[in-house]
This record gives sequence, structure tokens and C-alpha cells, in this order.
Amino acid sequence: MANVKTGFDYYKVDTDRYQDRRIKKLRKNYGCVGLAVYDYLLCEIYRDKGCFAAWDEDTAFDVAEYLGIKENTVAEVVKYCGAVGLFNSELLSRGMITSEAIQKRYLEMANRARRQNIAIPEEIRLFTEELPKLTEETQEITEVFHKVNKSKVKEINKFISNNAQAHVCTCEEK
Repeated sequence: MANVKTGFDYYKVDTDRYQDRRIKKLRKNYGCVGLAVYDYLLCEIYRDKGCFAAWDEDTAFDVAEYLGIKENTVAEVVKYCGAVGLFNSELLSRGMITSEAIQKRYLEMANRARRQNIAIPEEIRLFTEELPKLTEETQEITEVFHKVNKSKVKEINKFISNNAQAHVCTCEEK
């Protein structure tokens, strides 16, 4: 059986995320430490399971050790993230860090990466509607774009190569 990767090497971040009132409240109450804890946990969520992470003493230790802060500070920040809605507070109370936005972004990224058989466990799934799959038309457009892009790169390389040879010939003639 093939090893199916669920996490990602990177994740999409909204450029206006610091305009989100929940993020502003987190920063106001916990400063940059609060933002760092939240960001670290998002990285862990998307890196490992893709759409959730376990919340326990080990996770609190890992975050605290990496950021050089106390574990109780990490626990306070995570609890606050649940209170303001950055994490789902009900699932957080059951030891899972996730949110509807995290889950939707995960499915969107998995869809764009054309991953097969990706699903969010029912016991933590926070929404019912399915995200639209990439249509055949969208896939065809993407393939055409890549072909055109490769063609342009070849054309540019050929132009550079021809001009470099012409330049060399001119120099040798003198």
C-alpha cells in the first residue's frame, strides 16, 4: 500500500489576515508571542495532518520549547484562540486544534495539488458542503498554460543562444 501524504510543505496565507479582528484581538492581548504560537500551530497542522492537530501536553511543550516561552503561556494563547474563534472551541475542549477555515483551506490545497482520497475525519469535520473539484476545463487550461510556458522558455533560450553565438562570432572576426 502506498504511503499517502496528508500534510503539505507550505500553505496559503491570506494577505489580509492581520486585518481579521480575531487576529487583532490575539495580538492586543498576547502580543507577538500570541501570533507566534498561532502561526506555529498552523504550520504544524498543515505540515503533519493537513487539517488538524492534537492538543495535549506534548504539543504545548513542543510549541513552548521552540518559541522559548512557558507552557502555561502556550496553553493560555491556545485557549484564547478558541474563545475568539481562531480554533473551534468545542473540538479544542476534546483535544483537537482545527477550525472551519483550516479545514476548507486544506481541502482547497489538496484539490489544487490533485491529491486523491483526501477526507477530513467525520468526528472533527466542521462543515457539510463539498468544495468544488477542479473541472476538466480548468485542468485543460492549466495544462495549456504549462505547455505555452515551456514553449516560451525554449524560445527565449534559443534567442539567447543565437545572440550569444552571434556576439562570439563578431568578437572573433575583429
